[in-house]
Amino acid sequence: MPPELVHRGLRGSSEDKAVIETSRLLLRPPEAVDVQPMVEIHQDPDVIRYLGNGVPGGVAVAWRNVALMIGHWHMRGYGPWIITSKRDGQVLGRAGLWNAEGGPGVELGWMVRRSAWGQGIATEAAEAARDWAWTHVDTDRIICVIRASNAPSIRIAEKLGARLEYREMVNGAEVLTYGLHRSGAA
Repeated sequence: MPPELVHRGLRGSSEDKAVIETSRLLLRPPEAVDVQPMVEIHQDPDVIRYLGNGVPGGVAVAWRNVALMIGHWHMRGYGPWIITSKRDGQVLGRAGLWNAEGGPGVELGWMVRRSAWGQGIATEAAEAARDWAWTHVDTDRIICVIRASNAPSIRIAEKLGARLEYREMVNGAEVLTYGLHRSGAA
């Protein structure tokens, strides 16, 4: 694949830009060792109900998702990060960017294990990913695609400064697209 297709949309090189540190979290690109913690997260029906088909998955689903994230990093030079606790190294979930060829654009998403709910982990990780994107990804717009019934994620998107752009039905569920625009961009 020509290099311009592999890292299209990335400003500069992805080297040394891939790890993000916040006051409590370390966001890093996914690795094969993340499959087992992602299995634990994907098996929780309350965590997974707003993602994909909403059905908990086992090792095959987690493996496929980690492989997709690794592949996205390889093809785009950015992607979803694994969220880990700086305090104990526990994998808390994932947050970051997704930009599939032919898709609606650069999307920011997040998922955290239930034990991390209510602590601002998803918001902290999403803010860090958003800020990284404005610096490193060639885009003036980031979207958050959220099921209308997912009130906590809607609140996170709004905290990030995203505004509702449109609603649509996808596979029988109402889905909301929130948009973030770079300062000064239309």
